[in-house]
Amino acid sequence: MKTKILLMLPLLLVSIFLQAQLGQLKIGDKCPDVIINNIFNQQRNTIKLSDFKGKLVILDFWSKWCTPCIEAMAKMDTLQKMFPDEVYILTVTDRPLEETRNFWAANKITRNTSLPVACEDTVLHTLFKHEAKPYVAWINSDGIVAALTTTQYVTAANIRTVLAQKKTDWLVRKTVHIDNTRPLIRLNDHIPGDTGKLYYSAFTPALHGVKVYKSLITDSVSGIKAFKMINVPLLSYVRWALRAKGWIQLDSRLILETKDSLRFIYNKNKIYADVWDLAYKFCYEAAYPAYTKDEQIADGILYDLERFHGIKGRVEKRKMKCWVMTDMPKAKGEIPVIPGWKGYYAESPASLANNISHSIGIPVINETNIQAVQKVFFYVPGVLTLQKVKDSLKYSGIRVKEAVREIEVFVVRD
Repeated sequence: MKTKILLMLPLLLVSIFLQAQLGQLKIGDKCPDVIINNIFNQQRNTIKLSDFKGKLVILDFWSKWCTPCIEAMAKMDTLQKMFPDEVYILTVTDRPLEETRNFWAANKITRNTSLPVACEDTVLHTLFKHEAKPYVAWINSDGIVAALTTTQYVTAANIRTVLAQKKTDWLVRKTVHIDNTRPLIRLNDHIPGDTGKLYYSAFTPALHGVKVYKSLITDSVSGIKAFKMINVPLLSYVRWALRAKGWIQLDSRLILETKDSLRFIYNKNKIYADVWDLAYKFCYEAAYPAYTKDEQIADGILYDLERFHGIKGRVEKRKMKCWVMTDMPKAKGEIPVIPGWKGYYAESPASLANNISHSIGIPVINETNIQAVQKVFFYVPGVLTLQKVKDSLKYSGIRVKEAVREIEVFVVRD
Protein backbone atom coordinates (compact mmCIF):
# COMPACT_ATOMS: atom_id res chain seq x y z
CA MET A 1 0.00 0.00 0.00
CA LYS A 2 2.88 2.39 0.86
CA THR A 3 4.51 1.66 -2.52
CA LYS A 4 1.30 2.50 -4.38
CA ILE A 5 0.92 5.74 -2.46
CA LEU A 6 4.54 6.72 -3.18
CA LEU A 7 4.11 5.95 -6.90
CA MET A 8 0.88 7.93 -7.14
CA LEU A 9 2.19 10.96 -5.29
CA PRO A 10 4.43 12.28 -8.13
CA LEU A 11 1.53 11.92 -10.59
CA LEU A 12 -0.75 13.85 -8.23
CA LEU A 13 1.84 16.59 -7.78
CA VAL A 14 2.32 16.84 -11.55
CA SER A 15 -1.46 17.09 -12.04
CA ILE A 16 -1.75 19.83 -9.42
CA PHE A 17 1.20 21.68 -10.95
CA LEU A 18 -0.26 21.48 -14.47
CA GLN A 19 -3.65 22.75 -13.32
CA ALA A 20 -1.94 25.66 -11.57
CA GLN A 21 -0.20 26.55 -14.84
CA LEU A 22 -3.33 26.28 -16.97
CA GLY A 23 -5.36 29.37 -17.71
CA GLN A 24 -8.70 29.89 -19.38
CA LEU A 25 -8.43 29.66 -23.15
CA LYS A 26 -10.08 31.98 -25.64
CA ILE A 27 -10.61 31.77 -29.38
CA GLY A 28 -7.29 31.88 -31.20
CA ASP A 29 -5.29 30.38 -28.32
CA LYS A 30 -3.14 27.30 -28.72
CA CYS A 31 -4.52 24.43 -26.65
CA PRO A 32 -1.86 22.76 -24.46
CA ASP A 33 -1.25 19.05 -24.86
CA VAL A 34 -3.03 17.94 -21.70
CA ILE A 35 -3.68 14.40 -20.44
CA ILE A 36 -7.30 13.35 -20.04
CA ASN A 37 -8.15 10.42 -17.77
CA ASN A 38 -11.17 8.34 -16.73
CA ILE A 39 -12.61 7.80 -20.19
CA PHE A 40 -15.08 5.05 -21.02
CA ASN A 41 -16.74 3.97 -24.28
CA GLN A 42 -13.41 3.63 -26.05
CA GLN A 43 -10.39 1.31 -25.89
CA ARG A 44 -8.06 3.72 -24.08
CA ASN A 45 -9.13 5.28 -20.79
CA THR A 46 -6.33 7.88 -20.95
CA ILE A 47 -5.50 10.13 -23.89
CA LYS A 48 -3.53 13.26 -24.81
CA LEU A 49 -4.90 15.89 -27.12
CA SER A 50 -1.86 15.44 -29.33
CA ASP A 51 -3.13 11.92 -30.07
CA PHE A 52 -5.61 13.62 -32.41
CA LYS A 53 -3.23 16.00 -34.14
CA GLY A 54 -4.56 16.84 -37.57
CA LYS A 55 -8.17 16.22 -36.50
CA LEU A 56 -10.89 18.60 -35.39
CA VAL A 57 -11.47 17.93 -31.67
CA ILE A 58 -14.91 18.82 -30.32
CA LEU A 59 -15.20 18.88 -26.53
CA ASP A 60 -18.84 18.60 -25.48
CA PHE A 61 -19.24 19.63 -21.81
CA TRP A 62 -22.46 18.24 -20.36
CA SER A 63 -24.34 17.35 -17.19
CA LYS A 64 -27.04 14.77 -16.63
CA TRP A 65 -29.47 17.48 -15.46
CA CYS A 66 -29.01 19.38 -18.77
CA THR A 67 -31.84 18.19 -21.04
CA PRO A 68 -30.51 19.92 -24.20
CA CYS A 69 -27.13 18.27 -23.55
CA ILE A 70 -28.65 14.80 -23.44
CA GLU A 71 -30.94 15.42 -26.42
CA ALA A 72 -27.93 16.46 -28.51
CA MET A 73 -26.00 13.22 -27.86
CA ALA A 74 -27.71 11.29 -30.67
CA LYS A 75 -26.83 14.04 -33.14
CA MET A 76 -23.23 14.15 -31.89
CA ASP A 77 -22.96 10.37 -32.28
CA THR A 78 -24.25 10.57 -35.86
CA LEU A 79 -21.78 13.31 -36.73
CA GLN A 80 -18.89 11.34 -35.26
CA LYS A 81 -19.80 8.45 -37.56
CA MET A 82 -20.05 10.82 -40.52
CA PHE A 83 -16.50 12.14 -39.93
CA PRO A 84 -14.60 9.17 -38.38
CA ASP A 85 -11.19 10.15 -39.78
CA GLU A 86 -11.46 13.93 -39.49
CA VAL A 87 -13.22 14.59 -36.19
CA TYR A 88 -12.91 13.39 -32.60
CA ILE A 89 -15.88 14.21 -30.35
CA LEU A 90 -15.26 13.81 -26.62
CA THR A 91 -18.07 14.34 -24.13
CA VAL A 92 -16.80 15.75 -20.84
CA THR A 93 -18.24 15.79 -17.32
CA ASP A 94 -16.87 16.47 -13.86
CA ARG A 95 -19.06 13.80 -12.27
CA PRO A 96 -17.63 10.51 -10.88
CA LEU A 97 -16.85 7.69 -13.32
CA GLU A 98 -19.21 5.01 -11.95
CA GLU A 99 -22.08 7.46 -11.48
CA THR A 100 -21.70 8.63 -15.08
CA ARG A 101 -21.31 5.11 -16.46
CA ASN A 102 -24.54 4.02 -14.73
CA PHE A 103 -26.44 7.07 -16.00
CA TRP A 104 -25.12 6.58 -19.54
CA ALA A 105 -26.22 2.96 -19.61
CA ALA A 106 -29.69 3.74 -18.23
CA ASN A 107 -30.61 6.79 -20.29
CA LYS A 108 -32.62 5.93 -23.42
CA ILE A 109 -30.62 8.36 -25.58
CA THR A 110 -27.04 7.95 -24.37
CA ARG A 111 -27.15 4.16 -24.11
CA ASN A 112 -27.60 3.99 -27.89
CA THR A 113 -24.49 6.06 -28.62
CA SER A 114 -20.81 5.12 -28.80
CA LEU A 115 -19.35 8.51 -27.90
CA PRO A 116 -16.36 8.48 -25.54
CA VAL A 117 -17.04 10.02 -22.12
CA ALA A 118 -14.38 11.71 -19.96
CA CYS A 119 -15.35 11.71 -16.27
CA GLU A 120 -14.10 13.42 -13.11
CA ASP A 121 -12.50 16.05 -15.32
CA THR A 122 -10.79 19.11 -13.87
CA VAL A 123 -8.15 19.86 -16.51
CA LEU A 124 -10.49 20.64 -19.42
CA HIS A 125 -12.87 22.45 -17.08
CA THR A 126 -9.93 24.66 -16.09
CA LEU A 127 -9.01 25.39 -19.70
CA PHE A 128 -12.61 26.05 -20.71
CA LYS A 129 -14.31 27.55 -17.66
CA HIS A 130 -18.03 27.94 -18.07
CA GLU A 131 -21.27 28.00 -16.11
CA ALA A 132 -24.02 27.48 -18.68
CA LYS A 133 -24.48 24.20 -20.52
CA PRO A 134 -24.46 22.94 -23.23
CA TYR A 135 -20.92 24.21 -23.81
CA VAL A 136 -18.76 23.12 -26.75
CA ALA A 137 -15.09 23.88 -27.40
CA TRP A 138 -13.85 23.48 -30.98
CA ILE A 139 -10.10 22.79 -31.37
CA ASN A 140 -9.01 22.79 -35.00
CA SER A 141 -6.48 20.49 -36.66
CA ASP A 142 -3.64 22.86 -35.68
CA GLY A 143 -4.60 22.72 -32.00
CA ILE A 144 -6.08 26.24 -32.02
CA VAL A 145 -9.34 27.07 -30.25
CA ALA A 146 -11.63 27.86 -33.19
CA ALA A 147 -14.98 28.41 -31.46
CA LEU A 148 -16.86 28.24 -28.15
CA THR A 149 -20.55 27.50 -28.73
CA THR A 150 -23.60 25.48 -27.76
CA THR A 151 -24.34 22.06 -29.27
CA GLN A 152 -26.77 23.73 -31.68
CA TYR A 153 -23.78 24.86 -33.75
CA VAL A 154 -22.44 21.33 -34.10
CA THR A 155 -23.70 20.43 -37.58
CA ALA A 156 -22.16 18.75 -40.60
CA ALA A 157 -22.00 22.07 -42.46
CA ASN A 158 -20.27 23.84 -39.58
CA ILE A 159 -17.83 20.95 -39.11
CA ARG A 160 -16.84 21.26 -42.76
CA THR A 161 -16.37 25.01 -42.28
CA VAL A 162 -13.91 24.51 -39.41
CA LEU A 163 -12.14 21.64 -41.17
CA ALA A 164 -11.56 23.98 -44.12
CA GLN A 165 -10.01 26.54 -41.71
CA LYS A 166 -12.63 29.09 -42.74
CA LYS A 167 -13.36 31.98 -40.41
CA THR A 168 -16.63 31.85 -38.45
CA ASP A 169 -18.67 34.67 -36.98
CA TRP A 170 -20.45 32.59 -34.34
CA LEU A 171 -21.30 34.14 -31.00
CA VAL A 172 -18.98 33.13 -28.17
CA ARG A 173 -20.70 31.10 -25.47
CA LYS A 174 -20.20 32.90 -22.15
CA THR A 175 -21.79 33.79 -18.83
CA VAL A 176 -21.67 37.37 -17.55
CA HIS A 177 -22.62 38.39 -14.00
CA ILE A 178 -24.12 41.77 -13.22
CA ASP A 179 -25.33 43.32 -9.98
CA ASN A 180 -29.12 43.07 -10.22
CA THR A 181 -29.54 45.37 -7.21
CA ARG A 182 -28.20 48.27 -9.28
CA PRO A 183 -30.26 50.01 -11.95
CA LEU A 184 -29.52 49.28 -15.59
CA ILE A 185 -29.84 52.97 -16.40
CA ARG A 186 -28.12 55.76 -14.42
CA LEU A 187 -29.78 59.10 -15.03
CA ASN A 188 -28.55 61.30 -12.17
CA ASP A 189 -25.12 61.78 -13.76
CA HIS A 190 -26.72 63.26 -16.87
CA ILE A 191 -29.41 65.48 -15.33
CA PRO A 192 -28.18 68.77 -13.80
CA GLY A 193 -29.40 70.13 -10.48
CA ASP A 194 -31.14 68.45 -7.57
CA THR A 195 -33.28 65.88 -9.32
CA GLY A 196 -34.82 64.25 -6.25
CA LYS A 197 -36.79 61.17 -7.26
CA LEU A 198 -36.58 60.16 -10.90
CA TYR A 199 -39.44 58.26 -12.52
CA TYR A 200 -38.74 56.71 -15.89
CA SER A 201 -39.13 53.66 -18.14
CA ALA A 202 -36.89 52.40 -20.91
CA PHE A 203 -36.12 49.41 -23.11
CA THR A 204 -32.47 48.54 -23.79
CA PRO A 205 -30.87 45.81 -25.97
CA ALA A 206 -30.29 42.30 -24.62
CA LEU A 207 -27.10 41.65 -22.65
CA HIS A 208 -25.13 38.75 -24.13
CA GLY A 209 -24.26 36.09 -21.56
CA VAL A 210 -26.42 37.56 -18.77
CA LYS A 211 -29.07 35.30 -17.24
CA VAL A 212 -32.78 36.11 -17.43
CA TYR A 213 -33.87 38.18 -14.44
CA LYS A 214 -37.22 39.59 -13.31
CA SER A 215 -38.04 41.70 -10.25
CA LEU A 216 -40.63 44.08 -8.86
CA ILE A 217 -39.39 45.72 -5.67
CA THR A 218 -40.86 48.49 -3.54
CA ASP A 219 -38.28 50.51 -1.58
CA SER A 220 -40.09 52.35 1.20
CA VAL A 221 -36.96 54.36 2.08
CA SER A 222 -36.46 55.85 -1.38
CA GLY A 223 -40.16 55.84 -2.15
CA ILE A 224 -39.53 54.02 -5.44
CA LYS A 225 -41.23 50.97 -6.92
CA ALA A 226 -38.77 49.46 -9.36
CA PHE A 227 -39.63 47.00 -12.12
CA LYS A 228 -36.88 45.22 -14.03
CA MET A 229 -36.66 42.47 -16.64
CA ILE A 230 -33.39 41.38 -18.24
CA ASN A 231 -33.16 39.42 -21.51
CA VAL A 232 -36.87 38.74 -21.94
CA PRO A 233 -38.75 38.32 -25.26
CA LEU A 234 -41.42 40.86 -26.16
CA LEU A 235 -44.34 38.47 -25.73
CA SER A 236 -43.28 37.80 -22.14
CA TYR A 237 -43.75 41.49 -21.34
CA VAL A 238 -47.29 41.25 -22.69
CA ARG A 239 -47.94 38.14 -20.59
CA TRP A 240 -46.64 39.77 -17.40
CA ALA A 241 -48.79 42.85 -17.98
CA LEU A 242 -51.93 40.81 -18.62
CA ARG A 243 -51.41 38.66 -15.52
CA ALA A 244 -50.96 41.81 -13.45
CA LYS A 245 -54.29 43.01 -14.85
CA GLY A 246 -56.01 39.79 -13.77
CA TRP A 247 -56.07 37.82 -17.02
CA ILE A 248 -56.20 34.02 -16.84
CA GLN A 249 -55.84 31.18 -19.37
CA LEU A 250 -53.36 33.22 -21.41
CA ASP A 251 -52.27 30.16 -23.39
CA SER A 252 -55.64 30.26 -25.15
CA ARG A 253 -56.76 33.89 -24.77
CA LEU A 254 -53.63 35.66 -25.99
CA ILE A 255 -53.75 35.80 -29.80
CA LEU A 256 -50.76 36.86 -31.89
CA GLU A 257 -51.43 38.31 -35.35
CA THR A 258 -48.15 39.22 -37.03
CA LYS A 259 -46.39 38.88 -40.38
CA ASP A 260 -43.11 38.11 -38.61
CA SER A 261 -43.68 35.44 -35.97
CA LEU A 262 -39.92 35.06 -35.43
CA ARG A 263 -39.94 38.45 -33.74
CA PHE A 264 -42.03 36.96 -30.95
CA ILE A 265 -41.45 33.18 -30.99
CA TYR A 266 -38.12 31.37 -31.32
CA ASN A 267 -37.83 28.87 -34.19
CA LYS A 268 -34.82 26.56 -33.96
CA ASN A 269 -35.07 25.77 -37.67
CA LYS A 270 -34.48 29.39 -38.68
CA ILE A 271 -31.92 30.85 -36.30
CA TYR A 272 -29.42 29.95 -33.56
CA ALA A 273 -30.87 30.43 -30.08
CA ASP A 274 -28.15 32.83 -28.90
CA VAL A 275 -28.48 34.93 -32.07
CA TRP A 276 -32.25 35.10 -31.58
CA ASP A 277 -31.75 36.10 -27.95
CA LEU A 278 -29.63 39.10 -28.95
CA ALA A 279 -31.97 40.14 -31.75
CA TYR A 280 -35.36 39.64 -30.15
CA LYS A 281 -34.93 39.81 -26.39
CA PHE A 282 -34.78 43.09 -24.50
CA CYS A 283 -34.13 44.55 -21.09
CA TYR A 284 -36.69 46.84 -19.51
CA GLU A 285 -36.50 49.03 -16.45
CA ALA A 286 -39.04 51.37 -14.90
CA ALA A 287 -39.19 53.43 -11.71
CA TYR A 288 -42.51 54.57 -10.28
CA PRO A 289 -43.70 56.15 -7.03
CA ALA A 290 -43.94 53.49 -4.30
CA TYR A 291 -47.74 53.73 -4.17
CA THR A 292 -48.13 52.71 -7.85
CA LYS A 293 -50.35 49.67 -8.33
CA ASP A 294 -49.21 46.67 -10.36
CA GLU A 295 -52.06 47.25 -12.81
CA GLN A 296 -50.74 50.75 -13.50
CA ILE A 297 -47.26 49.36 -14.14
CA ALA A 298 -48.86 46.83 -16.51
CA ASP A 299 -50.55 49.66 -18.42
CA GLY A 300 -47.18 51.42 -18.63
CA ILE A 301 -45.51 48.32 -20.10
CA LEU A 302 -48.22 47.91 -22.75
CA TYR A 303 -47.91 51.61 -23.60
CA ASP A 304 -44.11 51.36 -23.90
CA LEU A 305 -44.39 48.25 -26.09
CA GLU A 306 -46.48 50.25 -28.53
CA ARG A 307 -44.40 53.43 -28.59
CA PHE A 308 -40.97 51.73 -28.64
CA HIS A 309 -41.71 48.52 -30.56
CA GLY A 310 -44.91 49.25 -32.46
CA ILE A 311 -46.75 46.43 -30.70
CA LYS A 312 -50.44 47.13 -30.32
CA GLY A 313 -52.68 45.14 -28.01
CA ARG A 314 -56.43 45.34 -27.59
CA VAL A 315 -59.26 43.40 -25.96
CA GLU A 316 -61.72 41.82 -28.40
CA LYS A 317 -64.67 39.47 -28.16
CA ARG A 318 -64.45 36.44 -30.41
CA LYS A 319 -66.40 33.23 -30.84
CA MET A 320 -64.07 30.35 -30.06
CA LYS A 321 -64.22 26.60 -29.59
CA CYS A 322 -64.05 25.84 -25.86
CA TRP A 323 -64.46 23.06 -23.34
CA VAL A 324 -67.37 23.93 -21.09
CA MET A 325 -67.85 22.59 -17.54
CA THR A 326 -71.43 22.30 -16.26
CA ASP A 327 -73.24 20.62 -13.35
CA MET A 328 -74.31 16.97 -13.45
CA PRO A 329 -77.46 15.89 -11.58
CA LYS A 330 -75.27 13.93 -9.20
CA ALA A 331 -71.76 12.59 -8.87
CA LYS A 332 -71.09 9.13 -10.31
CA GLY A 333 -69.96 7.32 -7.19
CA GLU A 334 -66.55 7.15 -5.57
CA ILE A 335 -63.36 8.08 -7.42
CA PRO A 336 -61.67 4.79 -8.33
CA VAL A 337 -58.05 4.13 -7.50
CA ILE A 338 -56.32 3.10 -10.72
CA PRO A 339 -52.62 2.14 -10.63
CA GLY A 340 -50.44 4.38 -12.77
CA TRP A 341 -52.96 7.22 -12.95
CA LYS A 342 -51.79 10.62 -11.83
CA GLY A 343 -53.80 13.60 -10.75
CA TYR A 344 -53.92 16.74 -8.64
CA TYR A 345 -56.23 18.69 -6.39
CA ALA A 346 -57.93 21.88 -7.55
CA GLU A 347 -59.51 24.19 -5.00
CA SER A 348 -62.58 24.90 -7.13
CA PRO A 349 -64.04 24.16 -10.55
CA ALA A 350 -62.79 27.59 -11.69
CA SER A 351 -59.24 26.72 -10.67
CA LEU A 352 -59.61 23.34 -12.36
CA ALA A 353 -60.77 25.02 -15.59
CA ASN A 354 -57.63 27.17 -15.58
CA ASN A 355 -55.38 24.15 -15.06
CA ILE A 356 -57.00 22.19 -17.87
CA SER A 357 -56.77 25.18 -20.21
CA HIS A 358 -53.07 25.50 -19.47
CA SER A 359 -52.58 21.85 -20.43
CA ILE A 360 -54.57 21.82 -23.67
CA GLY A 361 -54.11 25.39 -24.93
CA ILE A 362 -57.79 26.12 -25.56
CA PRO A 363 -60.29 28.05 -23.36
CA VAL A 364 -62.09 26.10 -20.65
CA ILE A 365 -65.24 27.78 -19.33
CA ASN A 366 -66.62 27.10 -15.87
CA GLU A 367 -70.44 27.20 -15.97
CA THR A 368 -71.02 25.13 -12.85
CA ASN A 369 -73.03 26.50 -9.93
CA ILE A 370 -70.56 25.26 -7.36
CA GLN A 371 -69.47 28.27 -5.35
CA ALA A 372 -67.87 26.85 -2.23
CA VAL A 373 -64.21 25.96 -2.33
CA GLN A 374 -63.85 22.20 -2.60
CA LYS A 375 -61.28 19.63 -3.53
CA VAL A 376 -61.69 18.10 -6.99
CA PHE A 377 -59.42 15.20 -7.80
CA PHE A 378 -58.65 15.02 -11.48
CA TYR A 379 -57.09 11.94 -13.08
CA VAL A 380 -55.10 12.63 -16.24
CA PRO A 381 -53.00 9.61 -17.29
CA GLY A 382 -51.02 10.12 -20.48
CA VAL A 383 -52.13 12.66 -23.09
CA LEU A 384 -55.05 14.83 -21.99
CA THR A 385 -58.20 14.29 -24.07
CA LEU A 386 -61.80 15.40 -23.74
CA GLN A 387 -62.92 11.84 -22.99
CA LYS A 388 -60.39 11.47 -20.17
CA VAL A 389 -61.57 14.74 -18.65
CA LYS A 390 -65.17 13.54 -18.87
CA ASP A 391 -64.30 10.21 -17.25
CA SER A 392 -62.41 11.93 -14.46
CA LEU A 393 -64.80 14.73 -13.53
CA LYS A 394 -68.03 12.71 -13.53
CA TYR A 395 -67.07 11.49 -10.07
CA SER A 396 -67.14 15.11 -8.87
CA GLY A 397 -70.50 15.93 -10.43
CA ILE A 398 -69.05 17.93 -13.33
CA ARG A 399 -69.99 17.42 -16.97
CA VAL A 400 -67.59 18.56 -19.74
CA LYS A 401 -68.54 19.21 -23.35
CA GLU A 402 -67.10 20.93 -26.42
CA ALA A 403 -68.98 24.09 -27.45
CA VAL A 404 -68.58 27.54 -29.00
CA ARG A 405 -68.62 30.56 -26.70
CA GLU A 406 -68.00 34.27 -27.22
CA ILE A 407 -65.15 35.18 -24.92
CA GLU A 408 -62.75 38.06 -24.37
CA VAL A 409 -59.29 37.64 -25.87
CA PHE A 410 -56.25 39.92 -26.02
CA VAL A 411 -54.99 40.39 -29.59
CA VAL A 412 -51.39 41.45 -30.21
CA ARG A 413 -50.49 43.05 -33.56
CA ASP A 414 -47.43 44.83 -34.89
